Amino acid sequence: MGSETLKTQDKELLPFEIGYMPEFVLKKAEEELNETAESKIKGIQELRSLLRKNSETKEVLLHDDVLVAYLRRSKYRVNGAHQQIQNFIRLRKKKDNLANGIPDAFLDLPSSKFLALLPMRCQDGCLLAFIRWGKWDPMELPMEGLQQMITMALNVVLHDPVTQINGVKVIHDFQGISFKHVRYLTPHNIHLLYHGAMNCFPLRCKAVHSVHDSALIRIGWSIMMALLTQKMRSRIFFHSSGEELLNFFPRSVLPTQFGGSIRDEDLPDWARRVNKQQERSVISQIAQYCKKIMEEAGDVDDGYVPDLPVEDFTPEELEIPEVKYEYLDHPADVQLHAWGDTIEEAFEQIAVSMFAYMTEIDKVDILMSQDIEAEGHDMLSLLFHFLDEFLYVFSAEPYFIARKVKILSFDRQNFKIKARGYGEIFDLDKHPQGNGILKPQNLIQKMQVHKK
Repeated sequence: MGSETLKTQDKELLPFEIGYMPEFVLKKAEEELNETAESKIKGIQELRSLLRKNSETKEVLLHDDVLVAYLRRSKYRVNGAHQQIQNFIRLRKKKDNLANGIPDAFLDLPSSKFLALLPMRCQDGCLLAFIRWGKWDPMELPMEGLQQMITMALNVVLHDPVTQINGVKVIHDFQGISFKHVRYLTPHNIHLLYHGAMNCFPLRCKAVHSVHDSALIRIGWSIMMALLTQKMRSRIFFHSSGEELLNFFPRSVLPTQFGGSIRDEDLPDWARRVNKQQERSVISQIAQYCKKIMEEAGDVDDGYVPDLPVEDFTPEELEIPEVKYEYLDHPADVQLHAWGDTIEEAFEQIAVSMFAYMTEIDKVDILMSQDIEAEGHDMLSLLFHFLDEFLYVFSAEPYFIARKVKILSFDRQNFKIKARGYGEIFDLDKHPQGNGILKPQNLIQKMQVHKK
């Protein structure tokens, strides 16, 4: 498909890749985002001044165009733009792999086609992103690679003025979702996706459309909805069929499977181009700054290394404690009920019961250990984050499943906890699927802690 504009339904449609700023986009920037020549100069100066005064950002040198992207996202509220840049830097320190490009070989895999930026924009100039979750095979493209590809797509927004002003609309297609995908549907991953896109990148998300979802996917949406503002919730639409999208978009911008005219061969190879530019991107520049700071602080993570080799485990560490948990009926799934002589033992038991629900726990051997830390504002939120941290190490590398959990420290006054799980890497050939992944809403709904 060429780069020329199309006329459809009396609306001029612009291509995804456009080398100029249309008049209506400039007008929208002024009317909706408060952008004028004067406000742009003033905003850049004030934002740069805030960055220099802040210890976290004083050494980060960002081009004026990047500052303008954040100012547009915040409608020229300088403090809001500054906060987003701080959020981005903090995310980079925690997830230092996000800025890395992925090997070109991955871009030839079917899984890399899960995220497409459609060649034509919507009637209002929005970029249209199409995410086909069923095309992603975690065994082919690891979770880390998926996160990097999403970051690359967000990088397009960071550097594209037309998209900065008009925003993005996203179509999530969940056709083909299976158990291998559901294991990644954790509160941690959902929050990372939301926080990274909405709070760290200068993304104006104008609408989200969900197609072919299931009851389980709706659970993930319910968690996401709890994080969103009322304004953003009103922009999310659920469809029983892809053809319903024709009520929102002209046929010429939609893929053929939704009754549109865009074929797979029409999709631009944006990922390969952006991947080559990744080292020169703003994300990588900030990544180098964060790495330098972490190296100076002696806090560089060189990757996952098991805490203890199996031969160094003591007999006490290899000892399996008595089972003190059970499963209670729940209308949607199951409730976990655990107890112990101490609050520490009760927390240990509830974590093990979560893993035992996912597989036959007796088939999990103690070959390695994994430490987690969690904190909350009260005992219930601490319990939620404690379980969520163990869900995270199960759903992302190293895909760890625990046979036993031991509390290392429990700060009841400040609601902080450190714990160690003993187990091994989850292997479908060894560990049969039990009742499935514990549905995330059960970490939130009806959660209780009783002290007797």
